[in-house]
This record gives sequence, structure tokens and C-alpha cells, in this order.
Amino acid sequence: MKRKQKMEKILIFDFFGTLVSTPESPFVGGGRRTWHLLKKYDYEIEFEGFKRNWEQCLRRMEAESNSNFVEFHFFKFVRAFLKENFPSKSPKFRFVKLLAETFLWDWNRGVKLFDESAQVIHKLLTTYRLGLISNTHYPDLIYRNLSKAGFSNAFDLIITSVEFGIKKPDRRIFERTASLLGVETRDCIYVGDDPREDYEGAINAGMEALLIDRDGRYRDFTGNRINRLMELISWLARDR
Repeated sequence: MKRKQKMEKILIFDFFGTLVSTPESPFVGGGRRTWHLLKKYDYEIEFEGFKRNWEQCLRRMEAESNSNFVEFHFFKFVRAFLKENFPSKSPKFRFVKLLAETFLWDWNRGVKLFDESAQVIHKLLTTYRLGLISNTHYPDLIYRNLSKAGFSNAFDLIITSVEFGIKKPDRRIFERTASLLGVETRDCIYVGDDPREDYEGAINAGMEALLIDRDGRYRDFTGNRINRLMELISWLARDR
């Protein structure tokens, strides 16, 4: 009798904080390009007031999104900021897009591929199907960075929260990803750097999960954990 071959798990990765590092401050380069753009289009505001109000508006929208798991597009945030600070103005979509992308591409200059990411992804591609789930307000941040890293064709499926409409840790985004990959959630291993968004979200959806804790921030964490992405190779090789 022929022995049935065991199906390999599908590996699904988080993006920000897992495959790439992110800047600590939202204002990479100080935020002056975004501020100067406002002034150029006659949206007058003092620089420190701009930074303070921008951050406050973003934090408030993030807090709401984190409570109901409904993701918002960055254009929606920019419109909210402009309405709060310039209620008499009626910004056109072209300006909203320009302002959003000026800020986002400045921020993206602080996004860096972890040195080990390319080696690990390319090694895994020889054995596993790969997927990616990322919370983001702007999908091009994911696609452009993947292209820059040479990962455009590495993943069978890429799901962003803003395109799906629901963000991690809501189980629906994990379940939808597994469904689109044609497998059950139990057939997936999710790798991410956030205990709540990534680990708990994946576990609650029925996936196996692995936390990557590069800086040792989660010392009390008792689940599956690695400190470097390279350790994923040996973790997968062991009998779980």
C-alpha cells in the first residue's frame, strides 16, 4: 500500500516588522515636505501645529480602527485632517492623493528590508507555498516594497487590510486568506512580530502561529517564538 505523502503547511507572513523594519517616527525627514505642500496650496498652518494635529488625527482614527477592526484608507485620513483643520476648504481628490503620497513616500524611506529576509524567503520558496497578510492604510506601500526587495513573485497571495476592509487581529482576514489559497486555516502557519495582531489573530482563526521577537520585548510570552527570521528554517524542520 502506497503511503500518503504529508502535505506541507502553507507559510503566511506579516510584512511590517517581520520582513522589513519601520521608522520610529511618522515624520521621516521631519515632515516638512508635506507641510510645504500644504502651504503651496494655501493651506496655512504653523509647522508644529501641523505635526501635532496630523498625529492626533491619525491616532484617533487608528484607535477607532483598532476597536472595530475596520481598516481605513490613507486618503480618508487626509480628508479628515483637512476637514478638521481647514473646514472652509474643499480639497480636490488630486490634492488629497498628492498630500497623502508625499507623506507616505517620505515615511517609506525609513522602511528597510531585514538582512535575513531575502535569504529566508528564497530558501523557503523551494519547499513551501507562501502568502502574506499585512495591515496597511495604503496597499502600494506593500507592493512597491515587495518589488524593490525582489519578492514580487514570491507570494501566492497578498492580502492587505485596506483592500479587504478588515484588519488583523480579526479572524476574518486570516480565514479569507486561507480560503483564497484553497486550504483550511489549520493548514497554515502564520509568522508575525505582534503578539495580538499576528499571533493571537492567527491562533483564533485556527492557524498555527509563530512570533518573531527580535528585540526580546515579550519575555513573558509563552507561545511559539523565534528571535531571528533565520531560526524559522530550523523551527520548521523539527517535529512539531
